Amino acid sequence: MPAKLYAVLLALSLPACAAHEGPATGDRPPPPPEPRAEIRASIASVQLIQDCPDPPGEAALSNAPAGPYTPPPPAAAAAPMPAMEERAASADIPQPGSPAAARMRPDSNWSPPCTQSTMQIFLPNTGEAAGQVRVLSVRLVDATTKRDLGAIVPRKPHQWQPQGAYQPWNEQVAAKTNVNATYRLAEPDWSQATVTLGGPTDLYSRPFLLEVQLSVDGVAQTIRSPEFVRQQVHIVVT
Repeated sequence: MPAKLYAVLLALSLPACAAHEGPATGDRPPPPPEPRAEIRASIASVQLIQDCPDPPGEAALSNAPAGPYTPPPPAAAAAPMPAMEERAASADIPQPGSPAAARMRPDSNWSPPCTQSTMQIFLPNTGEAAGQVRVLSVRLVDATTKRDLGAIVPRKPHQWQPQGAYQPWNEQVAAKTNVNATYRLAEPDWSQATVTLGGPTDLYSRPFLLEVQLSVDGVAQTIRSPEFVRQQVHIVVT
């Protein structure tokens, strides 16, 4: 067979062979996306009062919350305070004959309670995979001027459980679940905050915000709290 005729027949046969080999790789449908977490965090509440010492030997993720404070439950889980208890709490005066009144004797070793500062974060995960959350930074912001007043160190993440208590939390949010988390907060540098605000000011009536930077599976997310005011330290009237 002449070489020229052979080359023509070979060229004609190639398209037919390609037709029997199926569609090209580029025509295949793309693989389905990997499941991932979809978490949009928000700050539910902040109470800024004191920074209390953690109990000695308390494990970050193995023991139930213990020590000189109990974080407030999420708003939906909070029960109304009975009227008598509410009046006693607002007056800060122990009832006569009560254990609290006995502890106020001069010879008692009783010391005033410490109320821990906390922030509560709501973390709904609408995705198909669990997500890992990390708090990268917490900063105090003046609500009026939006000035940055300094860093606050968070610690001891805990998660609200349906049984009605907080438990240590590994900062993971399972797929299709909601987490109500709480973090203990250190105190900001109030003296530096006063300087930043331009001089003496009433730090107990001025509104503040918390600006929190999170990492959700390595992706940064910045959230801000509702306005709040610094609360007075618990004082017992003697």
